[in-house]
Amino acid sequence: FKGKHYTEYVEEVKKLKRRGENDKAIQLLLDLLDPVENESSIRRQPPMPGYYEDLAILYRKEKDYVSEVKILERYAKLSQKYGWEGKPKLLERLAKAQALANKSASNT
Repeated sequence: FKGKHYTEYVEEVKKLKRRGENDKAIQLLLDLLDPVENESSIRRQPPMPGYYEDLAILYRKEKDYVSEVKILERYAKLSQKYGWEGKPKLLERLAKAQALANKSASNT
């Protein structure tokens, strides 16, 4: 991705989060998912969960529960595609995010 392996962006993502630049961090993380998922497909293994988890955390901070659910469902689906249920912590987070999204939808 832009001349670097996707794992080389971990520190940049952390910097953006520390500075409170959540929109920029979210966009960078979304851009990084393509190479993460391409590598997952090539290796025929579940994707590395880190960037999905970072996105879920950022979406929760922004109270964007629908996006949080979507990104965690995307992770779970890809994990299951390669015979793994997914990281338990992220699956628990998905259940909580779904409840928050439903609650938020019923309050509008």
